[in-house]
Amino acid sequence: MSEDSQPKQKETEELANLSEEIRQNMNISRAKINENLLVTNFVAFFGPLIQNLDSNVQSLRHSQIDLQDQIKTLLNQEIGKIYEDEKKRIDLDEHTKRLVLTKKKLNSVQATILAVQERLNRIYTAVHKDPNFKTKQTNIE
Repeated sequence: MSEDSQPKQKETEELANLSEEIRQNMNISRAKINENLLVTNFVAFFGPLIQNLDSNVQSLRHSQIDLQDQIKTLLNQEIGKIYEDEKKRIDLDEHTKRLVLTKKKLNSVQATILAVQERLNRIYTAVHKDPNFKTKQTNIE
């Protein structure tokens, strides 16, 4: 019986080992299935969100490029206006110098006129104080 029981025992051990191996393979398969299921659910849940976010980022980038182009255009227009205004401006330095020189001349003429006025006033006063001076009144008829 011991000879018969050894092959049966071996078969039983082999079946037990085979059964254990099958269980391990099944556990691995279940883990892979769970992992695949998790990845599938993750992609299904976050995929549309990521696509929406990506499209928003692309839209924002295009808007920024458009805004940059508009800013460049406006800046070039404003620089052009400033350049044209600078070309039209008259060189005021020369005119200012001429005005200062004219003012000096006018001040000199004014001083001369005041001196002449003072002399005339003194002459007038001196003439009116002189007893020999007589005013002639002429009658125009």
